[in-house]
Amino acid sequence: MQERYELEVKLRDYPDVVKIKELRLMLDGICESTALSLLHQNKIKHFRIGNRYRIPKVCVIDFMMSDEYVTFKKKVDCARLKKIDDKEERGKQKILLLCEKPQTRKDLMFLLDVKSKKTFFRLYLKPLLESGELQMTRPEQPSISTQRYIRTSQQKK
Repeated sequence: MQERYELEVKLRDYPDVVKIKELRLMLDGICESTALSLLHQNKIKHFRIGNRYRIPKVCVIDFMMSDEYVTFKKKVDCARLKKIDDKEERGKQKILLLCEKPQTRKDLMFLLDVKSKKTFFRLYLKPLLESGELQMTRPEQPSISTQRYIRTSQQKK
């Protein structure tokens, strides 16, 4: 979970009271029906002027700091994975999702149902490591059997 200050910095360009459109962008481009669902379930505090929703930025940050947001974010990420047609790209995104906590190559290969070490490294691990989205926990020993991989914090969200 992110620190409140980091979120305030990330969202500083938004006005203090946002509309649905800005809320969707703040929450990584969710669809309008998902945003409205969050408001209707009162997961994000808001008010209405006529038939228009207005959401204080502070309330969005409060939601993003809550435990509910972690669950919400995982559901959104999983839904986005299902929409990716390219098998390799979907696999890379799964790896990034799984590597929130350090994972071994063997575990990742099992979860993605890939049999060949060479294929797994060439198609999935190498591109993610080179792009900086994934890192080794023991970079000084890249081929050690206990090597684990973790998603970097700079990974785009």
